[in-house]
Amino acid sequence: MTTEIVTALLEGQVLLPLAVIVVGALKVWLKYRRAVVVEQGRTARLRSVLHTVRPELRAEVITAYASVEAVPPDVPGPGA
Repeated sequence: MTTEIVTALLEGQVLLPLAVIVVGALKVWLKYRRAVVVEQGRTARLRSVLHTVRPELRAEVITAYASVEAVPPDVPGPGA
């Protein structure tokens, strides 16, 4: 029994699928963390803008900010 386990480990029959699972989980976690950092940046920018705007204009600023943030960064603007 022990010899079969060692042989399977040495041949990669156990380690390769395990490595694939670990790499997949790491990719998902990194994608999640990137999304969290991007969202934190957006929130920080919106908060800083809202602190400089009069209260009666905040709704317009939020609407404008949402439309700006909705455009993906790799899409050229109308003047490009």
